[in-house]
Amino acid sequence: MTVKRILFSLLLGSAALISLGGSTSLVTNAATSDAVTTTSATTDTSFASTAKRLQDNSDRTVQTIDMSNDHTYVRLNDNVSPILYDEDGAPVNETLPATNRIYQICTYVLDLNTHKIYLQEDSSANGLSAPDNYYFEFNPDTMALGGKSADQTTFQFVTDPITFNFQPADIGADDLNPIGPAFHINSGLDTDLSSSAGSIAYSGYLRNELFNADGSEIPGYYFNTSSYIDFDSDKNSFILYYTKDDTPSTVPTNPNSNSTSSPSNTASSISSSSSSSDKVPSQAKPFTDFAVYATKKIGLYNSPNFSKATRKFWYTKQTRTKRPQFVVIGYARNKAGILRYKVRDVNRRSKTFKQRGYITTNATDVSNTYYLKNPRTVRVIGAKGVNAYTHINLSGKDRRHFKHGSILKVKALKTYHLTTRLLLNNGQYVTANKTLVLRTK
Repeated sequence: MTVKRILFSLLLGSAALISLGGSTSLVTNAATSDAVTTTSATTDTSFASTAKRLQDNSDRTVQTIDMSNDHTYVRLNDNVSPILYDEDGAPVNETLPATNRIYQICTYVLDLNTHKIYLQEDSSANGLSAPDNYYFEFNPDTMALGGKSADQTTFQFVTDPITFNFQPADIGADDLNPIGPAFHINSGLDTDLSSSAGSIAYSGYLRNELFNADGSEIPGYYFNTSSYIDFDSDKNSFILYYTKDDTPSTVPTNPNSNSTSSPSNTASSISSSSSSSDKVPSQAKPFTDFAVYATKKIGLYNSPNFSKATRKFWYTKQTRTKRPQFVVIGYARNKAGILRYKVRDVNRRSKTFKQRGYITTNATDVSNTYYLKNPRTVRVIGAKGVNAYTHINLSGKDRRHFKHGSILKVKALKTYHLTTRLLLNNGQYVTANKTLVLRTK
């Protein structure tokens, strides 16, 4: 047993369990609290906070499993009637029919920020009057997940669910150095409950997603990467590694403000903030993340002081549809005072995915990923086309597909979190990501 595993086991073994309304969390007791640096921020544990993260496609602190194509169910104990929420996190007046204690679900959601699990029920299958599928919190003490037997005659529910364990730690320490309390989440899944394809159990899929997930925010640190506590014998326990953040808490004005009123005001933001003189407003304001992509060959560095020694990766120049994309999470200046973007790699199918570091702010090398002015007319350039939705968060079953080469007329540009959307003349929304649509006028 490695030193890391011994320390992790001690942390878990010395923890006291407390209920968090449907999930369980580990909180270190007084005997070991001196060994843990308590840095966790006050977390909004409402479903509204989870819903907001669900709508942000780049947020990897929330993991989902799509169960819509499978007959997956949840069984509720008698006298249990969970609060139902819409996709924006607001409670609704609907309730699950009391005549039935078994309900079909279509989506499973695990939030590493709140340590909670939510299920999205299938309203049409469950007899609800509203067309929307509602969310409710999963409580492993009063609910069980399951499916039907092979002959579809009986239900089979999970009796021995897998619990996933997590410990935030400082990646810069030689041994395991906790920077917050360990916690665990009862998944409600086991190794048998699987999709209709049967290629992998839901628990195995979730385990893989958690390995690639981002840890929740911890003040004074930024998430770096995660690791199994033991690759050979324990893949249900994770260390969430963080790097101490030495960047000042206040930064220059965000060059890509997320103002919903006038996104076009920021159209020249990158060029104005990344000129040779690196002019930025003198008044510091709270920073808001924004998205950029590389138009030329650039490097990702572990320091704002660029050199061969500090370079982590090269990103080669790519065609428009394959350009590397990043979320800018801050700023820093090198020793000469040149401004750099502090970024997180969001290229999910790349070996660099989730890596953090610094890139150039030069406008000839990077640009905004999303349109900031109404392009009026666009051509779909994504190889697989794009989908148009009635909801600005680009979700829901009511959608229309536009294949590669389609010409779309745009009524308006709308800001949504750190992205923008194109409101079409038919009232539907499509992405304004420049790797998927190209302005023609």
